[in-house]
Amino acid sequence: MSSLQKIAATLLCIILIVIVVATIFVPAPYAQQFRELPNAGPSTAHPLGTDALGRDSLSRLLYGTRVSLLLAPAAALLSTLIAALLGTAAGILGGWFERIVLSLTDLSLALPWLFLLLTVRAMLPLDVPPMVSVIIAFLIFANG
Repeated sequence: MSSLQKIAATLLCIILIVIVVATIFVPAPYAQQFRELPNAGPSTAHPLGTDALGRDSLSRLLYGTRVSLLLAPAAALLSTLIAALLGTAAGILGGWFERIVLSLTDLSLALPWLFLLLTVRAMLPLDVPPMVSVIIAFLIFANG
């Protein structure tokens, strides 16, 4: 392992440890609003300041990082599982099923799916609970 890889692995481990124990480091709960401090700059109470609704930016950053670092490997694992199942089925069944799977694989490699998936996600309703929105986004990106 090169020194750059060691530095990257160490940094990722530090970030992982920080987000696991985020409740110790955060100055406020994720959704708590400080209505008297909208768009406040960095201070000792709010090291990264607050957003337009007065929520602490550091708290939101740490909790958002937690979600991102948990969903990314899960989405990659789901994609790998789907690919393994389809590849196994195509190898066993052969014939027309194999041709369909190969054609769909070629099509997915030829089109810019990320933009399509982002467009589909943007078209979904905004009034769904946060957890439902995360699950929808996870399923869309896992299949992309």
